[in-house]
Amino acid sequence: MKPLKTLSLALLFAGPASFALAQGMDHSNMGGMSMGGMSMDAEAGSASGLPEVCLENADHMAGMSMDMDMSAMMEGMSEGHQAMMANMGAMHNDMMAAMMAEDFDVAFICGMIPHHQGALDMANAALEYAEDEWVKELAQEIVDAQEREIAEMRDWLESR
Repeated sequence: MKPLKTLSLALLFAGPASFALAQGMDHSNMGGMSMGGMSMDAEAGSASGLPEVCLENADHMAGMSMDMDMSAMMEGMSEGHQAMMANMGAMHNDMMAAMMAEDFDVAFICGMIPHHQGALDMANAALEYAEDEWVKELAQEIVDAQEREIAEMRDWLESR
């Protein structure tokens, strides 16, 4: 299996399992916990500029690590692939921190903001590196939709 396809499958299956695992844990003793490469710390939420309400319970994730060295994974990838993957670790950190909000609706919206930001980052990489015109058009549609949806989610959070 190609490395990028293997990585994509690993992220697809590890993400929901990691979240399910985190939901069932006693969050009071999570220091140094390993979950495969991302680290939950004070920087969580910074990549997508999450509102404070999204980070109010992020300290439950402090010290959690996903042990995934993105720079090592990106070694040997093309410049375009590296641009597409560059913010994946930050996106997952932000999603995990944001989904710790006590109110489920808030947690969902807060987790979706970095998820959509990740889609924006990937689409912007496609706008820069894709060769196929249809891919570029799709990437622009994704940028337009994700920017609009992020603004809607932020407005919803502010109105609560």
